[in-house]
Amino acid sequence: MIAAREAGVEERMNDLATGARQDGIELAGYRIGPELFGDLENAHLPDPGGIVDIAQDSIGGSGLWLRAEPGFDAAQADALAAFLAIGMRP
Repeated sequence: MIAAREAGVEERMNDLATGARQDGIELAGYRIGPELFGDLENAHLPDPGGIVDIAQDSIGGSGLWLRAEPGFDAAQADALAAFLAIGMRP
């Protein structure tokens, strides 16, 4: 919609959704068929029930978004994997 607006074309979300339900749509360079669009439109996420936020101090190290260059911290990766595995238990 933003690219269309910059090109001087006005698009409306309802019109795009109607077309996507019938013919599919291309989003961010990916073709989404009408069946997948409908499934995504009607999808409901399950209640996370447990931990939603992971505090940085619970996995150690600095936040990945704070690093100027990509890096790897094995201890932090292991702590995050363990934290997620525990949180995914039924």
